[in-house]
Amino acid sequence: MDKNKKFGRGRWQVERQRCRIEDNEPPAADPTAPLQELIPALIRKLEEQEPEWTVALESEWADLVPEPGNKHSRPGRIQDAQLTVFVDSSVWLSELTRYGKRNMLTALQKKFGKDKISSIKFMIDPGR
Repeated sequence: MDKNKKFGRGRWQVERQRCRIEDNEPPAADPTAPLQELIPALIRKLEEQEPEWTVALESEWADLVPEPGNKHSRPGRIQDAQLTVFVDSSVWLSELTRYGKRNMLTALQKKFGKDKISSIKFMIDPGR
């Protein structure tokens, strides 16, 4: 079986949607390849997706977001200029969505620009 034909076109589109994969084509890598061959390529790809300004966003979060919201939230992934902000509880999810979103977005856009962060989405932090 051809490596590129592991997924049928329709199945690949379903998997892309389900797993939120950005690549339009199925992976060409051998699924039985050892991890030691796959990890360096994955690290390079992740580093390419991480813009330098996101490091500043993480390090300056406490200064950019007013208290007490900054103690209960952290920046997450940025996709299509939408910043996902992770919060530590449903109470803070509701609080920031209802009362803190506009101020947070304004402060972040002032620092990084509207082209980098055009909107904010709040989610419960999967890492806590």
